[in-house]
Amino acid sequence: MSAEELESYCQKNNLLSKSYHGSIILEYASNFLVLPKELEPSFYFKFHFPEISRPTIQALMLSDQKQQVVFELPQKHNDLYRNYFPQTPLLCLPLCFAEFVIGHSSRQTHCLFYLHQNLLMVFAAHDGTLSYANRFDIFSNEAAAYYILSIQKVFDTGSRCSLCTEKEPAEALQALLEPHFEQIDTYLLDSDLRIFISTLSGQLKL
Repeated sequence: MSAEELESYCQKNNLLSKSYHGSIILEYASNFLVLPKELEPSFYFKFHFPEISRPTIQALMLSDQKQQVVFELPQKHNDLYRNYFPQTPLLCLPLCFAEFVIGHSSRQTHCLFYLHQNLLMVFAAHDGTLSYANRFDIFSNEAAAYYILSIQKVFDTGSRCSLCTEKEPAEALQALLEPHFEQIDTYLLDSDLRIFISTLSGQLKL
C-alpha cells in the first residue's frame, strides 16, 4: 500500500488520532544500519547512503540496550503516522530480524538471510548478542550465496541458519547453501511475519 492509499484509507475510515490496542506500524526499511547506541545516527546513515537526499532518519534500540537500528522513514510516511497513529509503536523489518536471531542464539550462533528481489539482508547473533547485520544489492542466487558464505567464513556465523523470502521459497539459493549448513529453516514473510514480530512482544506488550 502506498502512502497515498494509506492516507485515503485513514480518511475514509475516520482513523485520525485513534488508538488501537495491540496495533503496530511496520516499516520495510531496506536501507538500514546497526550502530552502537552512543553514535549519532544521522552522520553515519548519510555517509553510508549518500544517494538519499535529506533523509528522515529513525533509530530504534535493540533489546540488548547497546545497539540501535537506524533506518530511513520517508517524510510522507512520517507525517501520516504522526497524524493518524500518534500512539502506535513504530517498528522496522530489520529490527524484527535482528531480535529473531538474538532470541535464537542462546546456545549457538544463529544467522538469518532475507532475500527479496535484488535485496539481501544478513543478520547473525551469538550468545544473545547481535554480531553482524548488513544489506546487499544482489542480482543472482550465486551472488547471494557468495556474500552469505563469505560472511559465514569471516564472522563464523555457524552451521544453522534461517532463510526468509516473501511469498515463494528460494529453492535455488537454498540448494547452493545446503552443502555448507547443517540445518536451514525456511520462512515465508507473507505467512510467517507473526513469528518475527512475536520476538518483540515483551517490549511492545502485545
